Amino acid sequence: MGSLGSVLSLVAVGMLLAAVAGSAIALRHRMGVVRLGRRLAAHRSTPEPRGAPWWERATERLAPVATAIEGAAARILQRAPRLASLGTSAEEARVGVGPTEIVASGMVVGGAVAAGTLALGVPPAAAAAFGLLGTAVPSVAVTVVAARRRAAFAAALPDVLLLLAGTLRAGVPLTGALEAVATEAGGPVAPELRRVAGETALGRPLPEALAAVGRRMRSDEVAWVGMAVEIHQEAGGNLAEVLDTVARTIQQRQRLRREVAALTAEGRISAVVLGVLPVGLAAVIAVVNPGYLSPLVRTSTGTTLLVAAGVGMVVGFVWMRRIVEVEV
Repeated sequence: MGSLGSVLSLVAVGMLLAAVAGSAIALRHRMGVVRLGRRLAAHRSTPEPRGAPWWERATERLAPVATAIEGAAARILQRAPRLASLGTSAEEARVGVGPTEIVASGMVVGGAVAAGTLALGVPPAAAAAFGLLGTAVPSVAVTVVAARRRAAFAAALPDVLLLLAGTLRAGVPLTGALEAVATEAGGPVAPELRRVAGETALGRPLPEALAAVGRRMRSDEVAWVGMAVEIHQEAGGNLAEVLDTVARTIQQRQRLRREVAALTAEGRISAVVLGVLPVGLAAVIAVVNPGYLSPLVRTSTGTTLLVAAGVGMVVGFVWMRRIVEVEV
């Protein structure tokens, strides 16, 4: 156990160094924003006030270090298969940062959590475990935001298609109808339609632009719309009627998904309760009798059991979620 504690101590120290590296990468990202603002300041009608803030001066002094660390981190992150999907999730969530900044934020959070738990006297094993959990917080947050945005996009898509079909029946051309619907629609659909309109204005074929939206939002329904537009451009036909049919089909699928969600709600709630109950019970015991749980966090055996229990909880939670998931 002594060698294991040494290894975990090194892991905790490594996570502190990772926090420093992540801070440097985030600082580098901020430097890019500062430089862009200075370039735009030359074209302003009013002069920029004299004297740079202290954080800008500190940023300039740390520029070489931040550049070197960011380059090394980017080369390492490019080899990770998770990076591509994280970049897609960041684009879907429209958080305004890239995958490198998200991973850097995770390094900062993980290092801060590890440092905080070590400062509280927690053993290195538990500090390393908490730090590893902390590194996943930004990635999980971006994934959750992206999933909610995709769900809102899917919920609003049938109404948008019906509005587009009505605009086409009024005699408006397809590109003009897309621009009009992008102006009228709200939520996550409007930015995607504006992007499609902008790409088509730059010469990209409309079916390709719609297919890109379908891949970006992971929506088969948008891919159907892209195929319908392509068939319409090649063979003609009543596109408004096709869009009506697609919208009705999407509404039926969404209704079926809601029914499945209602039928599997008990299993999903059971998974959440079984996952939250041990943590909540431990928090209550820590408040009522603080010394009762001290062997779990202050002895190597207790820490090992605690980590094993956490892994088992995660595996069980994921298993139960997979059981109640039904593809529609």
